[in-house]
Amino acid sequence: MERILRGEEISRLIGQICSYEKQIFYFPVRHHSVACAFHLTKVIQTFRPDCILVEGPENANEMIKDITDEQTQAPFCIYYSYRDKKGYLGEICEDYRCYYPFLDYSPELVAMREGKKLGADLFFMDLPYEEILIAQQEGSGLRRQEDKISYNNDHYLSENKFIEGVVSRSGAKSFDEFWEQHFEIEGLQKDSISFLQDVLYYCVLSRANTRKETMLEDGCLVREAYMRQKIGDACKKYRKVLVVAGGFHIPGLFGPNEWLLSGDGREHLGGDLFGEKIPEGLLVSEASPKTHAIDKLDKGVYLMAYSMAATDRLNGYCSGMPHPMFYQRIWERINTSGNEGLKADGEVMPAISHPKAPDAGELYGQTCLQFLVEVGRKVRKKEGYPSAYDEICAMAMCDNLASLRGKPFPGVYELCDSVLSNYVKGEYQISTDKPMRILQEELTGDRIGRLTENATLPPLCKDFEKLCQSYRLDIHNNIKKEMTLSLFAKRRHREISAFFYRMDFLGSGFAQRKKGPNLRKRKDRNLIREIWEYRFSPAVMSSLIENSMYGGNIEEVCRTLVEKRFSEEMNAAEASALLIQMFEMGCGMDDPAIIGMVFKIIQECEDFFSLTTTFSNLIMLIEMQDLYGYQSDLISVRNLVAQKLLTLLGHMTGIRKEDVDDMLDCLKELYRVFQEMDLQEERRFFISTLEKMSVASDLNPSLAGALCGLLYASGERTVEEVGECTQGYLCATGEKALNAAEFVRGLFFVARDILFVQESMLEMLDTFLLNTSSDAFVKLLPSMRLAFSFFTPIETDRIAGMVAKRFGLQKQEFRELNEVTPEEFEYGTELEKQILKSLGENV
Repeated sequence: MERILRGEEISRLIGQICSYEKQIFYFPVRHHSVACAFHLTKVIQTFRPDCILVEGPENANEMIKDITDEQTQAPFCIYYSYRDKKGYLGEICEDYRCYYPFLDYSPELVAMREGKKLGADLFFMDLPYEEILIAQQEGSGLRRQEDKISYNNDHYLSENKFIEGVVSRSGAKSFDEFWEQHFEIEGLQKDSISFLQDVLYYCVLSRANTRKETMLEDGCLVREAYMRQKIGDACKKYRKVLVVAGGFHIPGLFGPNEWLLSGDGREHLGGDLFGEKIPEGLLVSEASPKTHAIDKLDKGVYLMAYSMAATDRLNGYCSGMPHPMFYQRIWERINTSGNEGLKADGEVMPAISHPKAPDAGELYGQTCLQFLVEVGRKVRKKEGYPSAYDEICAMAMCDNLASLRGKPFPGVYELCDSVLSNYVKGEYQISTDKPMRILQEELTGDRIGRLTENATLPPLCKDFEKLCQSYRLDIHNNIKKEMTLSLFAKRRHREISAFFYRMDFLGSGFAQRKKGPNLRKRKDRNLIREIWEYRFSPAVMSSLIENSMYGGNIEEVCRTLVEKRFSEEMNAAEASALLIQMFEMGCGMDDPAIIGMVFKIIQECEDFFSLTTTFSNLIMLIEMQDLYGYQSDLISVRNLVAQKLLTLLGHMTGIRKEDVDDMLDCLKELYRVFQEMDLQEERRFFISTLEKMSVASDLNPSLAGALCGLLYASGERTVEEVGECTQGYLCATGEKALNAAEFVRGLFFVARDILFVQESMLEMLDTFLLNTSSDAFVKLLPSMRLAFSFFTPIETDRIAGMVAKRFGLQKQEFRELNEVTPEEFEYGTELEKQILKSLGENV
């Protein structure tokens, strides 16, 4: 980067903090920067510190041994959690969590790995996670909605007017492209001190353009005061101390004396960068970090596997750069090439502990070429293009775009533009964007890290890993996998299904059922196979860690959470829905305590329709428990629900129109259960209640039809009596005539066979429709059509034959009649009116 930001103040700063002769070497980084990691490795080998302090919450210090273990493979992260039981953050007790991810090229991880090789003592030096939260104001820092789960955040280095101006003048399309060109690409060609000087120029000016109030609100100044204390403590114990922190914090950790102010801290030392007025953001505030009494059970720190996708800025991660796999390959090339070292300003750098790539231009060029070839191959398998010539043209465009943009060699942004220009055939749209989608997948990567066997994990996470290994589920990448389970042919498949349902119940997002019986909606219960998709992601582990307080294994946690939910306020329908989930998970159905809680909820529920749903759910579970091999005491629960429904049923005569369908379903289900099961006493009481309801003055017409049909089906009414009741509705006049269709609908819903048994029924319906005016017919039509929708296709065909015979037509002739469209009907109605009017008749 051109030294347009050069100033005397920065020169003094770099001489004070980046000197191999001083006790402390301050190394400014951007999180997940390959160039920072590269130069940090060199500095460590040259400075050879006794102690390395890394920016990060110090309550993870006990994790450093596992972090630096050779078996631990990036990406992984430190998971922090805090439950605000004492209300330090607000009146409402909330749960907080965040992730501190590491990639192979994360400077913080490189510092710890290299420090371990030297035998240096390693520490995190930031405030504990819960103290950071307390130090921040609502809506700032880790308490910002968009940043809640990300410890690292680059917004100081990428979000202010100064930075916007710098990016705009550079010609880059984004801050990330600007950073790649001037720090990642050009930074690899410079010696370490020159690189650090550029980073400090940028970070100091970013801080100078940040309001002090902003840093106070998000706890930045309090954190820096705490880190200064840790640095001071380390200096008392160690001969050489290396401090690795975000570049924005370095001026706050070092302080303004000796590079901005005179010894007494008042007089400006002078310089050509800030003039006479020093920005307040560079004047360190005397903040006093406080610690609070927090129960150990309310906070947690764990190491967990992470994914490349979760560290991609394009997927919402708040720190680091997008396209992590691109920079991962840059880092791998640096560490697997020859020993001659990277060329810096025409000179060969001394080799360090890791082998170095011979040329930074070749480093980026070969990486771009590798992605072009891989993407081209994958697109060809699906689309038949691009050709090898397209790949050659794409590589040439990468180089030419870099030249046009003033870059020494191409980076990831030239790679993206060349794929768009050479691999996308035709206009860029959803049907042609496959090359770009494949490129983005490749640039992100699907790698998932692994932890050392000795890593401290909650028993729940270890149980998950053990079960996945037992069921042969691949959790070492984040690619979706599909699994087909034969529920009733293989016991093992039933166990895997229950495992998937348990993970779904815990909200882990690990597995999703794509096809199979849906007991919650009572659909597809005839299916004997389930098709599941599962995919591992960091969210799976974080979900398990959050739930680890409820038990040591997945089944125990699910049981505990079920009991917890049953102890909360819920109605009978919600309780029965939870029972279905228990049934799917295969746990708790035989637990007397849980069944007792369900019993109590039902006893207290007086909502008829909630009890109706509960009754239906219980019947389904009872019918299927033998098939699934479960044992439970649901019979007594079902009997209790039946008794409560019968008690409430007599008061449901005047139901609302919107509740009619639920009421009809309930009546039909109750009748079926009382007929098929050994519930004779309940059946007699049910029929008696139906008789009383049928003579109620406020009886809903649809309900009246259903009651009439059920009494006929139970033998309490004859065909003739049903016919007389139907005739009464069909012969009504005025507004009451409109109830006829609703009555017929209720009747056919429960006893449609009566249309074939009672020959006069069809004649009554025909007469009723013929005598109905056009306007009334239009109002009746929806309910009448719904009434006939309950018949099966064979029954509908039989009805058509009966109607054809009534009008002297053959069945085939009736079938050939064309359906009258609404437009034709409206036209015919209007035409009839006009004809009658012309004949002088009353319309």
